[in-house]
Parts: sequence; structure tokens; C-alpha cells
Amino acid sequence: MADKQDVIRALRGLLDKGDELDRCGACRSLGVLGSSDAVQALVKHLRDDDIDVCIDAAESLGLLGDPSAVPPLIESLHNDPDGEVRVAVVEALGRLGGEQAIAELLALLDANDGDSDWDDDESWDSNWDAQRKAVQALGHRRVAAAVAPLSALLDDEDSQVDDIDILLALARIGDAGEAVVIQRLREGSARERRRAAHALGQACSSNGARALGRALQDPEAEVRATAAEALANNDQGRYLGALLLLLRDPAEEVREVALKMVSKLSSRLNADLDVQQLLPLLNDTSARVRATVLHTLQGHMPEALDADTQARLTTLLQDPDPLVAAAALPHAACLPDAGVDDILLGLLTDPQQEPVVRQQAALALGHRPRISAQILTALEEAVTDAEAVVRWAALQGLMACHKHQPARLASDNDELSEAGEPPLPPLQRILACLRGDEEEIPAAIEREGDTASPDETTPGPQAESGDGPADSGAPAIDGDAPASTLDAIMLVNREHAQLDEGKKTFTTEVLPEPPAEDAEAFQAFYDILARQRHDKKKFYRGKHVDIAADVRLLSARVLGECSQPEVVEALRQTMLEDNPELQQEAVDALARLAPGTPGLAETLGPLNSLLHVGAAELRVACARALGTLGNLACLANLQEALHDDDPLVRSQVVMAMAQILERHAGSLTWEQHADTPATIPVASAHARDEAEGIEQGLRAMAGRLADSDAGVSKAAALSLARLNGLLPGGATRDEIIQRLITAGFGGEGRQARDMGQALRALDPDSASDTLIQHLDTLSSSIERRFVLEMLEEVFRPSQAA
Repeated sequence: MADKQDVIRALRGLLDKGDELDRCGACRSLGVLGSSDAVQALVKHLRDDDIDVCIDAAESLGLLGDPSAVPPLIESLHNDPDGEVRVAVVEALGRLGGEQAIAELLALLDANDGDSDWDDDESWDSNWDAQRKAVQALGHRRVAAAVAPLSALLDDEDSQVDDIDILLALARIGDAGEAVVIQRLREGSARERRRAAHALGQACSSNGARALGRALQDPEAEVRATAAEALANNDQGRYLGALLLLLRDPAEEVREVALKMVSKLSSRLNADLDVQQLLPLLNDTSARVRATVLHTLQGHMPEALDADTQARLTTLLQDPDPLVAAAALPHAACLPDAGVDDILLGLLTDPQQEPVVRQQAALALGHRPRISAQILTALEEAVTDAEAVVRWAALQGLMACHKHQPARLASDNDELSEAGEPPLPPLQRILACLRGDEEEIPAAIEREGDTASPDETTPGPQAESGDGPADSGAPAIDGDAPASTLDAIMLVNREHAQLDEGKKTFTTEVLPEPPAEDAEAFQAFYDILARQRHDKKKFYRGKHVDIAADVRLLSARVLGECSQPEVVEALRQTMLEDNPELQQEAVDALARLAPGTPGLAETLGPLNSLLHVGAAELRVACARALGTLGNLACLANLQEALHDDDPLVRSQVVMAMAQILERHAGSLTWEQHADTPATIPVASAHARDEAEGIEQGLRAMAGRLADSDAGVSKAAALSLARLNGLLPGGATRDEIIQRLITAGFGGEGRQARDMGQALRALDPDSASDTLIQHLDTLSSSIERRFVLEMLEEVFRPSQAA
């Protein structure tokens, strides 16, 4: 079996006899594998004829960390004519450190114009890049001797090194270096102070934190905001009180940043958020601040709110800024006042409100302390809203009502029982929306309509007769009141279609002709308009949404949150409809139900059938669902689907098979069969059949390693790596390893590293033997590069077992 030293020897041989691509790849691989035995071989190639090989050799020497590489690197720094090589050498010296390397890095800070190395356009000097690398390295190594030259470089107006890099290096050095940054924070311009605060935040010591604390009182808002962010990012809990004071800062952007940082710091320190300090910001003049504080307070509100806070939150529910109102609405659950219900109902049913506000109102209604029949009706009616986000939120609200209905509908049931029949349960309403039921929901609507309060007005005679202003500006909607849910949905569709028609006051089908004398001058603009009109038609053609169909799709989606037998049956029936999009939603919903839900076993038949018919998206969904349900008997059917024409289906089938096998790994008995001598009997016929089915499945998955699609072969490789414990020894495992290596060459080597990771998980020793042989037998340096990438992944130190 080959070990790491065998790989190193093979790479050194490739350095000696390979072409420039081989030498580049071998240099990089030697650096990744981390063997100091390769130092001398890499040093030799610092003077390679190919510049890229020199660069790769320098980078690998820096990664190996062997101090013996410093002198030859310094020689290259002084003598190599190529600027890119010198930049790579500087970076390597920074990694290696030591007196000699540090001295060279310090010398680079004093580079003058006489050392310039301009590019062909004379717009860039490669020495600037080398100087920047030196600055960064000196900062990381905390070289105190670099403080003076770094300070001089900071004040040099001609310096091409970014001030942020220099300040960050000084801050990392600490002590005298940090003092330079702190002085700049106190005395520099607004831009310099902001950059100094940022640098101190990246390398924050106790002295730096004190300087940032003082900067919270800086006259410039951007400096105060940067200092606040730096303190919070460094978990400086002692400054939490100072950040709270910034919540009253006169600058809106500072208050907003301070609010976010207070929340962040409290969370990191596991400290209770000081809600009382934040509550005054609910009255802030800035809508952004009000919205931010409302978001921050979510999950932190005390169970019992005082009357003033409740009143303020109630007012914010109707804030004129939609972002504030949307942020306030999730807090409605902690407002027990029954009047809040009326506010939420008003927001939900008001078409003039922004969709995000109506969406949040629907969600809030689902979490009210007491669910009334009026709330259920409003949510049900919102299911057919013209806005998709409102429709979805209404269904989510109904589902929330269902999940908590025993505790919150009890009083309503008592109240309604006096008037007659109880309201239709929320889950039944969602199921009716899924089925497009024409009787169940409308009956409930009529019953609830009988309980309307006397204050509700009915249309007067004029409204009933349709008399009114002759030109009202709105198209008339013909027809009687809807008699069913589907009728109501279709009515909404007709209304919007008519409203759209009413808005068409002019046509752009024919562009007006320009004056004859200006025709030539305007022709270019007319061509642009014509193209825009064509593109608009192309992109918006067929974009009309069928609300009735969308409601059924959304209903199926939300039912995935409810693991009950009647839901399973409804989704199973939906799968049988001739509607691919709806079938897909039903399948996805089934996959999200709890595994032990009664009735799920009855869905396996339709799922196995749909796996081979219909649109590709539906087949993908069926494979995903079968994998989630985890029935071992489905392996054979999934194996057939590995030959599907669509690569997305094949990829999902591979992952589904792996998911099933992984789920049953603890109870599978197939090892009794695999590679077992014939003289030893298998425990049972069932175990033998199970073993044969599993082995066939694994071989079929291995066959997908050679799939024409890179995504499928990658899915097969990663899946087989996860199933390592199930793979038998002997010929089967050897075959799979060979297939993994072969797959590494596919797709122009894009998946070589993925295959290398799978090989490491399966059998790195056996894989390395075969890969080293390929280095000697392959005729193409490109293919040998793929072998090197696989070997890197097999022996990468950070990923070794």
C-alpha cells in the first residue's frame, strides 16, 4: 500500500521529468501535502524557466514552513527579474518569518522610485504589491521594529499601499503601533478617524477598546457608528451601557447602528436585552429606527407589558410607514386587547395597504390569544386575495389557528353554540381550499354571516339597482354574489381582468411617426423603443396568475406542516390528479410530514408510479419523497429511475437511495452475505434477498460515477462515501474505487477533488496505489494534473482521519 512518502517521491520525480504544467502541479501538491523533504526540490525550481513554476515553488515553500528555504527565497527576491515572482517570494518570507526574512520585509517598506518595476502601460509597479504583502506580514507577525517605517509610509502621500492595510498592521503589532492608530483616531480627519476605528476593531486590545469607547462621543456620526460596531464585534460587554446611551444619538444612522449592536452584543454575552432602554425608541422620529427597534425586541418582550407599552405597540400597528407597521405586527400576539383584532382585520382587508403589511396582519391573526369566527372568515377570504404573499400568509395563519385551536377556540365554540353551529375548523378550511370544495366552506361562510352585528350596513336600493354616476372610472363587475369558494376565486380573477382592461387608455402597438424632418435623427431612439416593446412582450407573456390554481398549490404546501391522517389522505388524492404542478406540491408536502404519520405507507404506490411519468420536476419531487420516507422496498424502483433522461432526476434518485440505505444501516444484515464463503449458510432467505438487493443498488449507484453529467457523478461519489460502512471488501469495493478515479477525469477534471474526497473516505491506501501508477502511465499532463488534485485530497493534512 502506498503511503504519503511514496506520493512525495512520485511528485519529486514529476518535477524532474514533467513539462511546465506537471512542474506547476507538483509544486502546489508538495506544498499542500506539507512534507519538509521536498524543500530542496522546490528551491531548485525557484529558478525554473517557467514563471508560473517559480511562483508555485515560492508559495509552497512558504506553506512548508522550513527556515532553510529563507536564503534561497531572499536570493530570488533580489535577483529575479519578474515582479509576480518577487510578490510570491515576499508572501512566502512573511509566512516563514525569522530574522533574515523580517529584515528583508522591513527593507521593502523603504523602497524608492529607483526600484520601480512598471508594467507595459507604466500604470502599475509590481513593487507596490510586494510592499503591501510586506506590510500585511509585518502586522501579522507583530514586528515592533516595523512601527516607525509603517508610520512614515502612512504619512507618505505618494504611497500606493492602502491606509487601511497600514493601520491594521499597526493595530496588530500593538503597543507603539496601536498608539499610532489611537492618535490618528483622536487627531485625524473624519475619514482618518473612521478608518482608525475600523482598524482597532479588527485587532482590539484593552487600550484599543478604551479608545473606541471615547470615540463614541466623536463629533462625526460615521466615526461614532464605526466605533460602536467595532466594540460590539469584539464582545466588549463593559461598553454595553455606552452603546445604550447612543440610542439617543441625534444622528439617525448612529441610533440604528447602536440598536443593532446592542442586540448583537447582548446575544453574544448571553445577557438579557435591556428592554426598558429600548422601549423609548418606539417613539423615535425616524421610521428606520422604529422598525429596527421593533425587529430587535422580537422574542425579548416581557410576558406582561405595561399599559403604556401596549398602547404604543397598538398605535404602531397602524404606523403610516409600512416597514414600521410590518415590524410591529408580529408583536400583536402579546397584546390581549380585543380591539387589536379589529385593527388586524382592518389591515388585512384594506386593499390600499402595502402587501407586506397585509401579509403580517394575516400571520398575526393566526397567533391571537383568542381565535374568533370573524378571524377565521377573514383569513379564509384572504386566501383568494390578488396578492400572492397575502394568500400564502392567510393559509399560514389558518394553519397556526389549527395548531393551537383547542386552547383558543373554546370560548368561541361556547359563544357560537348559542347562535347555532360552530365554525368550520381551520384545518377543514385548508383542506377544502386544496380540494376546491364547493360546499363545505361556503356553508360555513353563510353560518358566520348570520351572526353579523346589527351595526353592519347592507347596500341601499341605489347600490342594488346599479344606479349611480354614469362615469365612475371603475369598470362594472357583472354577476351575483359568489355561491362557492371557486366562484369567489373566479370572481376575483374576473374583477382584476376587467380592472386591467379599464386601465388601458392608450396603445403602444404602433409608435407615432416622428416629423419627417426629424425622422433620421430620431430613428435610433425609435429602434430602442421597438426593442423594449418586444422584450416586454417576451418577458411578460403568459405571466397572468390563475388565483384558483395558486390557492390549491399553496394549500398543499402549507399542509406539509400538519402530520395528521386526513392530511395524508388529501395529499394522496391530490397526487392522483392530472395536474403536474399540484402533484409536485403534494409530493413535497408528504415528504415534510413526520415519518410515523398514519397513512404514509399508502402513498408509496402513487409515488413509485409517478417516479417514471410526468414532468422532470415531479419526478425529482417523487425521488426526494421516497428517500425521505425511507422504505427499503423502494430501492428496486429507484434503481430503475437511475436511467432517467433528466440528470436532475438521476442525481436526486442517487441521493434518495443513499438516504434509504443510511437510514437502515444499523439494521441491515447483508454483511452476512457479501463475500461470505458458500459453506457458511446465510441466516435466512429474506436476508439473502435483502443482501442481493442492497449490493445491486450499490453497484447501480457506482455505475452513475461514469454519468455524462458531472452533478450526477458527484452525487454518486459523495453518497458512496457516506455509505462506506455498507460497502463490502474485495472485488466490489475495488470496482467502486476504480470508478471513482475514472470519474475524476470526467467533465474536464472539474470533479477531481470531489472524487478525491470520496476516495479518502473509502480507502486512501488502495486509491493512492492506483493514482501513483497513473502518474507514470498517463500521457497527458492535463490528466496527470487531475491525478495530483485527487492525491491532494486523499492526503491533505487538515482532512486526515
